[in-house]
Amino acid sequence: MKNKNKTVWLSALALIALILCPVIVWGQSLPANPGLYKLESGQYIPIAGIAANDIPAAFTRVNLNGAANDGIYILVINQDITLSAQQSLTRGANRQLTIIGVGAERTITAVPAGFFRTSISSSKVNITLTLGENITIRGATDRSAQHLILVQSIANSTASVIMKEGSKITGFNGSNNTHYPVNIAGSGASFTMDGGEISGNTHTVTGLIAACAGVFVAGNGTFIMNGGTITRNAVNDVNTQANSSNGPGVYVNAAGGSGGAFIMNGGSITGNTRNGAAMDVYVVNNAQTSFTRNGGDIGVLDNRKTP
Repeated sequence: MKNKNKTVWLSALALIALILCPVIVWGQSLPANPGLYKLESGQYIPIAGIAANDIPAAFTRVNLNGAANDGIYILVINQDITLSAQQSLTRGANRQLTIIGVGAERTITAVPAGFFRTSISSSKVNITLTLGENITIRGATDRSAQHLILVQSIANSTASVIMKEGSKITGFNGSNNTHYPVNIAGSGASFTMDGGEISGNTHTVTGLIAACAGVFVAGNGTFIMNGGTITRNAVNDVNTQANSSNGPGVYVNAAGGSGGAFIMNGGSITGNTRNGAAMDVYVVNNAQTSFTRNGGDIGVLDNRKTP
């Protein structure tokens, strides 16, 4: 009886651990109050001088020069925010910033120039932005003039954006340009979708423009999809010539001697359209592009490179 009680007790502890696991990081509970925090000696320490929900001030602080400013940051917001400028991460040997919302879903509305871009001009820079739980990135109410999220890198540096469960990218409204909700370009640039949703984006074109209303990968950039959903994104292509190319959900392109790489381990890419007809993924079929499919669901794969 004693061993049986011990087994029940241990099982109960295991269940509690599983329930608590999503809110425990590095042995510490995530901060619950709005502000910018840095992980120091296993604890999240609030950074003085950053007002609650001040996203530009938080990015400026994370971008400060000097090795002492490298590390892991968390930005907690508890209200919807409309930005007045695009945000960026530019420096640091190891800068990681995660944005989470508390209390409910929190929407960050971008300007037409977009929400975020990496801007790396020197080598040995390694930066990561993570969109965490309850964070929605929404395109500008006007037409989107630039990428909503642009991940670029150069040789000997890395730039990464990660989407987690509970995050969303939506509301991009592009027209007659080569700008997209998510654009990954350059060796060392990557976008990883562990969860979340990319939906409700549109791209309207009238010429021979690579059209995409989801994730665009080129220039040796890499898109890794482990989970999440890319759905209900639409390309409206007035040009119906046979050689026009569109990837409403994911577009893997090749140009200038370099192509993009798409690794799909899980998740779902379905319900996207071109001119109202189903189309989800477009992979330029040549030696420059790479498509590896280990799992996940795709509705319509067009002009595909065989995975």
